[in-house]
Amino acid sequence: MKHMNEDHADALYQIVTHYVQIPVEDVKMIGLDKLGMMVSTPSVPPFSVTIPGNITQVSAKLRFGEKEQTTIRIPFIRPAIERKHVREVLVSVMFKLYCRS
Repeated sequence: MKHMNEDHADALYQIVTHYVQIPVEDVKMIGLDKLGMMVSTPSVPPFSVTIPGNITQVSAKLRFGEKEQTTIRIPFIRPAIERKHVREVLVSVMFKLYCRS
């Protein structure tokens, strides 16, 4: 997660913006499992977006210091069973986003 937040913040921003369809800022990956990732961003309104076969969910607002943050669950397009699969899934998502541009 540290690597994604430090070296690939632009990719996280693009992925989250694509799935939630609203502008976000200062996106940070805060959780990861084989089915998806959790990110936080300054507050956005609660919503649920249907993705074919999955749902992107925004959960409760959290307060970190003086900033209110919203957590967003972004499901992977397929399970990332092993650690190396996480990179493959994220690269695949980015490839699809760039091909649509």
